Amino acid sequence: MNRFINLLIAIGVLGIFASLVIDAPQRLVPPSVDPTTWPIYQNKEYGFEFRYPDDFSLQKKLDMAGIMVTARFDTIGSFTVNVNPKNSWLCEGSTDFIASTKVVNDIKMNHIICRQGYIRTDYYRFQHMGNDFEITVVDDERDGIGRIPLILSTFRFTER
Repeated sequence: MNRFINLLIAIGVLGIFASLVIDAPQRLVPPSVDPTTWPIYQNKEYGFEFRYPDDFSLQKKLDMAGIMVTARFDTIGSFTVNVNPKNSWLCEGSTDFIASTKVVNDIKMNHIICRQGYIRTDYYRFQHMGNDFEITVVDDERDGIGRIPLILSTFRFTER
């Protein structure tokens, strides 16, 4: 008798689950992102390049110490390469802080993640040919497109 009741319960649960899966709305999948089609920013002085989406604006600032190049999309986020930075706002006002080491395109980087609400900031620090590099990736996770962190995968050093 207990087996029969357990069988009825199992069939009922499976039936409810099946109806939920069948009636579930279909999620829209964003189109695939292909960074090989993006424009390339090249810096011959410091020997690096990266790709960025064509709907991003590119800003370049020079100072006595080095250069700062930012690819920005509205107010959602940015990708910044800072060579020989004078100061860093590392995790200022953040609620979370995680540190690790990451390798991107054969470049070993110190990786620091900071989070403040929906905004996540990733700092990548490393040295190359006597210069200090800091790459900052600011991403509003509500965007859902994920293009800003993808820019990092295109960063590489070129011949000088």
